[in-house]
Amino acid sequence: MQELQQGYEEASQHLEVLREIAPTLDQIMTDRWSAIDWDTLAREDPSAYWAYKAQYDREVAATVAAQEAQEAASRRERAQAIQRERGRLLQLAPEFGQPEKARGAIAAMKAFAQAIGMDAAVLRDLNGAETYALHLAAQAWSAQRGLSAKKVAAATPKVTPPGAAPSSKSQSARVAEAEQRLNQTGSIDAALELLRAKKGR
Repeated sequence: MQELQQGYEEASQHLEVLREIAPTLDQIMTDRWSAIDWDTLAREDPSAYWAYKAQYDREVAATVAAQEAQEAASRRERAQAIQRERGRLLQLAPEFGQPEKARGAIAAMKAFAQAIGMDAAVLRDLNGAETYALHLAAQAWSAQRGLSAKKVAAATPKVTPPGAAPSSKSQSARVAEAEQRLNQTGSIDAALELLRAKKGR
């Protein structure tokens, strides 16, 4: 176990060095090889061309390897951060360890977020596998205020369009009256009134 830990530490140090020198390698590659006129060198001295080309290919491969190592280290760090966050989540909210309960909790939080008018980007994040902190924040926020999606939705008043008066009749009654008027008169006005009644206007 100790050997594994030591190997991990050495690899981490190596990756840290590569991470620091990667931009410098890029600059060196640009500065070192930009002065060579490859076409002229190939015509005038083919053996020198192939020697330089082999060296160039080796340096490009080393630069690419350094960049890939840096990207791999970043991916590992991100995966470890996600695992740490998942561990914290399961300590605070064990239901997230059970897929069925987790889906229910996420659905409830999404409904709550929609009811209070959260941004679409936040709602998309609630689907993500890495947003445990956001889940917990939304859950704590709603619990602290004693709110639920149903309560928020019920408290939200229905907006009446400007110029429209609240109707005292139900929509079905208005539709029935408009249909009767259309049947009696057959006028265009009665037909338009029926359409408006069906659309709830």
